[in-house]
Amino acid sequence: MINVNSNLINVNSNLINVNLPVKKQYNCDKCNKGYNTIKNYEEHIKICKGLSILACPKCMITFSSRFSKSNHIKRNNCKAKSIIFANTPQTNITNNNNSITNNNNNSITNNTTNNNNFIINNFGNERTDYITFDKILNIFKNSNTIIPNYIQFKHYNKQFPENNNIKYQDDNICLIKNDSNWNLISLDILSNKLLSHNANEIDAFYNKNKTLFENYYKDIVYLEYLNSKFKYLDLFIDKLNYKNLITEIKFMIKNNVYI
Repeated sequence: MINVNSNLINVNSNLINVNLPVKKQYNCDKCNKGYNTIKNYEEHIKICKGLSILACPKCMITFSSRFSKSNHIKRNNCKAKSIIFANTPQTNITNNNNSITNNNNNSITNNTTNNNNFIINNFGNERTDYITFDKILNIFKNSNTIIPNYIQFKHYNKQFPENNNIKYQDDNICLIKNDSNWNLISLDILSNKLLSHNANEIDAFYNKNKTLFENYYKDIVYLEYLNSKFKYLDLFIDKLNYKNLITEIKFMIKNNVYI
């Protein structure tokens, strides 16, 4: 028989009362993800759009796996929807949650939410994936004020409120969204920024899709008309035209002309 010294098993209970260090978590205000270090947190918030990592950033459908999401994005045939339709930690009031199966039998969830707690894009970093070729074409055909109409469709579109990143205050002072802040800017400076930036953006879109425009419309007369529209984008040709455009943009901002 083995004699066990009872004193050996009388462990001082105070020895197990160890105060373990509590890890501090930095939570993202956009998607509610937590990080243990401020460095990782700051890197994350630079790119975070407030969406689940499994959500398509265009149509906002949330997939069951990264593989399903990747295949969906490669097909590139979904219709753009506002971030208000995404199932994010901030938009957790769900009206409809329907399980859908696509052609590859990948399980996806289409979540429609009714919550205004979405992320507004920074000024200069707006969504443009919903501005399609057909929409640009309509802007060209139906208006002599291409740039103001393009600005309105991008910044003052009720269907994509995440781009509503301009607010008019008073006395020709505006607010524009920058990260988590709304920064002051004069109406004059803002109008000139909008005119210059969007003229370049439309011009780049046209040049990138010029072959598509030419193939879509074989009518030489119409193509000449379309090309003449782009002379209007050269804002230094006609000073009066430039002044008129600025006036239209200022009117839109001051009166919140949404479509």
